[in-house]
Amino acid sequence: MGGAAQVLSRGVITTPLGPITAVVEDQGLVALQFCVPGAEAEAFAMLAAQYHASLIDDGHPALQRIQRQVNAYFEGDRQTFSIPLALRGTPFQRKVWSALQRIAFGQTTTYHQVAERIGNPAANRAVAQACGSNPVPLIIPCHRVIETSGGLGGFSAGLDRKRDLLQHEQRISPQLPLLQLVAKRAQEHQRSARCEDLLDALPTRLREWFDTPEPLDRALPPSLWLNEAMSALSPSAWPQLAQTLALRGRELDDETLTFLARDVTNLLAARWADTTPEVVELQTVLRTAVTTDAPSFALIVRQLLRSGPIEPAVRDTLEQLLQGILSGEISCSRAMRQNTVDLWLDLHGQDTQDSWVAHRSDDPTALLASAGMSHEAIMTAEQRLARGDGDRRETLLSLVELYEQVGDFQSATERLLAVLVDEDDPELHDRLRRLQDKN
Repeated sequence: MGGAAQVLSRGVITTPLGPITAVVEDQGLVALQFCVPGAEAEAFAMLAAQYHASLIDDGHPALQRIQRQVNAYFEGDRQTFSIPLALRGTPFQRKVWSALQRIAFGQTTTYHQVAERIGNPAANRAVAQACGSNPVPLIIPCHRVIETSGGLGGFSAGLDRKRDLLQHEQRISPQLPLLQLVAKRAQEHQRSARCEDLLDALPTRLREWFDTPEPLDRALPPSLWLNEAMSALSPSAWPQLAQTLALRGRELDDETLTFLARDVTNLLAARWADTTPEVVELQTVLRTAVTTDAPSFALIVRQLLRSGPIEPAVRDTLEQLLQGILSGEISCSRAMRQNTVDLWLDLHGQDTQDSWVAHRSDDPTALLASAGMSHEAIMTAEQRLARGDGDRRETLLSLVELYEQVGDFQSATERLLAVLVDEDDPELHDRLRRLQDKN
């Protein structure tokens, strides 16, 4: 960079994982880098050269705010950050960094999945490089990106710190499994084995029908095959039959098998109208319903919610599945994801005096935002604000960010003004001026 050096503020943020050197300007955070204890001066020298800037210790108020939020993160009281950023980067890097900010606390994704999200699925290596160039790790959570193989990949602050950050988030949010690819592959292997066991239990001619790749070559009409297969199996095996049909239907792009899977899930939904299924059966059927885009998915969930207090194991199953859909971990249609928003709110709208619910129920706003569902996140945050749930200031600031994301700068301004009524923060005044310039 040519010309005179700019003047930026600097400070050291203390964390359980060692010191972090921070560089800020009035518009926001410029850099936040882990460093070796005792090597802060060298780290600042490198940052000064990188940004062609003079770094001064002027006690900038933003540094105290960053320290508070970082403390809250490591204490388990904060899962997202509300720190204005003033990043320098190429358009591609900024696109990647924006995608990283949508990875929810306690979750991981892969470099390839990030590349797909930004519309460039062949850019795995470039995405990894952009993660390595991330100027504010922790705030932009590149530590949540791992390799497709399940390996940790790289991290500018070192793999030990990456592992520590992932383990910290796992302890705080155990219902959102980290290193999901390893667990996911194990689950897929188990599902495949169960499918083979079920097929082996069918009479030979029914198994041969199933293994016939061309629908026109099959000896029985689909409805007759399904009747005979269900008669040959015990009712307890029907959920597994539905999953086997759904998985093979997806694998072969065979609509006949998909429709049969949907028929079985609809039948089970009717059978479960007055009874709660076993957890394993429930997991199998609900995932099958998601795979086949069956309306029985919402029907079964609503039946469980109407049946009275839900057992913790059943609630665990519902919450993990709904989170998986909203976060994008479980692929499904857009319509099902939208319906899942209502199901999530219904699940968490139950009696909050239930100690288990109070312990496990989190604000879904960040989860919805991380899934790219900004309008749904706004709706949820506005409802929380109207009810007086959670920290009012944090909810208002979340709404400011969400309204900015969707381009509603007038609403963002109104919500920011509501914060300024209660506090006189120079940073927020600067942010207000920037918003007013956009209106």
